[in-house]
Amino acid sequence: MGDAERIAKILAVRDLVKERDTARKEGNFIKSDRLRETLSGNYGVEVVDQVNGPSGWKFKDGTSKKLPAGTIPSRATEPSESSLKKRKRDDDEEAKPAKSSGTAKKASEASASTPGSASKKAKPTPEQERNRAAVAQVLGGGSSGKSAGRNVNGVLIEDIKIGSGPTAQSGQRVKVNYVGRLKTNNKVFDSSTNPKKPFGFILGRGEVISGWDIGVSGLRVGGTRRLTIPPEKAYGRHGAPPTIPSNATLVFDVTLIEVR
Repeated sequence: MGDAERIAKILAVRDLVKERDTARKEGNFIKSDRLRETLSGNYGVEVVDQVNGPSGWKFKDGTSKKLPAGTIPSRATEPSESSLKKRKRDDDEEAKPAKSSGTAKKASEASASTPGSASKKAKPTPEQERNRAAVAQVLGGGSSGKSAGRNVNGVLIEDIKIGSGPTAQSGQRVKVNYVGRLKTNNKVFDSSTNPKKPFGFILGRGEVISGWDIGVSGLRVGGTRRLTIPPEKAYGRHGAPPTIPSNATLVFDVTLIEVR
């Protein structure tokens, strides 16, 4: 990689990290997690979040993140408008709902279990034990008279209202209203309830946490589901500071507004 290309890459990463820190401060977790995935997948960057400060970062291959001595950043070394076109278009589409932080992409969890893995009698990790205990608690509890629902790949799905419109399927762009709460104290950490400005994403593409891809699939327009999502299908051991702690089980009431 030449010096000019390396400088452009470092400047682009700095801009993305700064933009992500701003999104985190505003509580826009879908944007912050999407930027984390962009930094990891497109730039080979590992981001380390700080609870009360800017994020740290480094190149996974050990490359220095310092600009060469004497470098004066200029428009010539900054990322071009065309190189950021797709990211800007996605931001325009998904940041329109005012202060609708949404549910971000899944946090990369090295210890997260993979559905269908064939390891016989493999000893579960402590995190997997906690996740299983959380799901077991959900399945075993409840004196409200509601159906216990069904467990799909670790996500508890309860149909609160059956819709009558088209069914959401993988690969479709869906629009939803939702309220997200922490299971431990029922505290609302995020919501998007304006029917005129629903939150949109492409189902099954990893644009949101995996618990949403699992739980929204099969929901019909007009229907509402309650999704109880264990940590390994949400934000795992990292959480999403400051509103979502580590190893948090999340509860979402999701209403499907549109599919296309």
